[in-house]
Amino acid sequence: MKKIKNKKIIALGICILVMIILLFYIVSVYTPKPEIGHEYFTLEPETWIEDNAATEEPEDKEINIFKATRGKASVDTSQEDYYINGDIESFFYYGSYKGNDFQTAYLNPSFYNLSLEKTFSEKEELAENLTIMRITNIIKPRDNVINGFILGKEENGMYSFYIFLDEDWKNKVGFTNILWGDNFKDPNTLNIRPFDFSKSEKGIYINKIENNVNWFKKRPRKGGIVVGEINRDTLSKLINYEEVNITYIMVR
Repeated sequence: MKKIKNKKIIALGICILVMIILLFYIVSVYTPKPEIGHEYFTLEPETWIEDNAATEEPEDKEINIFKATRGKASVDTSQEDYYINGDIESFFYYGSYKGNDFQTAYLNPSFYNLSLEKTFSEKEELAENLTIMRITNIIKPRDNVINGFILGKEENGMYSFYIFLDEDWKNKVGFTNILWGDNFKDPNTLNIRPFDFSKSEKGIYINKIENNVNWFKKRPRKGGIVVGEINRDTLSKLINYEEVNITYIMVR
């Protein structure tokens, strides 16, 4: 009888253990799992605008490229390099201030005479004081310098481009359109819309384009994105090397 009783206790213990394991399995399978958080790598572009850690001025802002692209991109003075699937996709920046072309910054022409015989550090300080327009992710929205930046990034297997313009751009540039497409010489491939200045984040305005943005996959590249005093007529003049007194930034 004692053996039978022990066997019953063992069998009961095994049944309880099996039920506990089964219960844990059911709970783990059917309990809704919390969504994976984006505690640092946030999806909202407003959260990419942070205080510039390199300065102590509260007005100095930085579009955090590492945060925005989950560490996949880097930006130097003239291009963005996006690392994906073992390859690098590069986007190249260009700009123009009232018809004066530049790559990353346009300075008051007086800089070149004033900088003669100055040291390197003195030239740097002078250039900072005489900058009129920049393409950069380091932005001081109300410093009297026109700032703009375009960031390309992958989202769910597709590319999107985020355009950041500051208060000085809004106040100093006559009008602003976004024009983009596969081939600047073929109007049928182009899209155009006004830039939306209705909402800002810390003095910076953000617009996003995500449709018909595969221009960079074409070989050779014939299109891109232009932001500024641009329309189809002025674009046609630009690509025909006519002088056009307009302000814009471009990524190709």
